[in-house]
Amino acid sequence: PALGAGLVGIAAAWWRGGDHWAALLSALVGMATGVVLVWATRVGASRALGREAVGFGDVTLMAMIGAWLGWQAALLVCCLGVLGGLVHGVAQFVAARGNELPFGPSLCAGAALVIVCWRTLWDRVGPVFERPLEVVAVAGGVIVLTAVTLAVWWRLKGAPAA
Repeated sequence: PALGAGLVGIAAAWWRGGDHWAALLSALVGMATGVVLVWATRVGASRALGREAVGFGDVTLMAMIGAWLGWQAALLVCCLGVLGGLVHGVAQFVAARGNELPFGPSLCAGAALVIVCWRTLWDRVGPVFERPLEVVAVAGGVIVLTAVTLAVWWRLKGAPAA
């Protein structure tokens, strides 16, 4: 029923056209971007650690963030979330030797930072979005470096990666 209602809503927005269709299309592209970014991070991190690393709640969270903020903001949120998660993870490991870290709070912090500092962030990174190959390279680099960092960290802890 939810899928059917969603498809009817999409068809109605397309039929009406104009701003309604543009807004819905932007939300759908943002949602897809958020899902792809975190899903790819999930796959890379899971392979690096040899176990499930990112849950479906994080994927759903990024879908929502992408739908509300758009695909450019979703990319920034994911990059900031990964960076924040890395800093938090290192601090937690050093302070308490903890090895579990929820990703959702880092994504939420990244979203809050993007919302509050949008103009400043966009002035710095906006020109990069005019070059699609660089955007793909940055997103891919963040995902690959996340997996590599986790694999190195896992090995330093003495647990062999699968």
